[in-house]
Amino acid sequence: MNTNKPHPHLPSRAPALLACFLVLVISATPAYAGGVINTSSGGVAIGGYDPVAYFTMEKAVKGLKEFTHEWLAATWHFTSAQHRDMFTADPIKYAPQHGGFCSVGVLDGGQYSVNPHAWRIVDDKLYLFYDNPTKSSWNPNRPAVAIADEDWLKTLLDLTQ
Repeated sequence: MNTNKPHPHLPSRAPALLACFLVLVISATPAYAGGVINTSSGGVAIGGYDPVAYFTMEKAVKGLKEFTHEWLAATWHFTSAQHRDMFTADPIKYAPQHGGFCSVGVLDGGQYSVNPHAWRIVDDKLYLFYDNPTKSSWNPNRPAVAIADEDWLKTLLDLTQ
C-alpha cells in the first residue's frame, strides 16, 4: 500500500528538489551571470584587442601587454599609453556592449565568444559578434537590442558605483 508519505528513515526529497530548482533558476539569469566581461583569453578582456582602437583607428588591433588596465575583474590591453589613458578616463564609453560577448547571442540570453574582427560601431557604441555572417544578421533597430543595451548599461552602472 502506497500512502505517499516519506519513509521515516530516509531524508525528505525537498532539499534535493529545491537544489535542482535553484540550479535551473540560476542558469536562467541574465547573460552576464557568468561574468560581465568576456575574458575567454585567461582573464584578458576581448581577446587582448584594444577597445579604443575600434573608435580611433577604425579597425581591430591587438593590444600590447605593456599597456594594460584592470577594470571589472578583467585585464584590458591597449596599443598605446594614450589609448589606455582614454579608456581609464571613460571605460563605459569604450568598453564593448554586453561585455564583449556576441551582441546577437545576448539577445537570446547567451554568452558567446566573438571574432574581434566582426564588429560595428552604432551610436558611439562598440558591438562585437561571433562572426561576420552573425554581424550581417544583426539589426540595431530591433527593440530587443535597445532592451539588451539598457540592461547592459544598468549592469555597468550597478558595478561601477
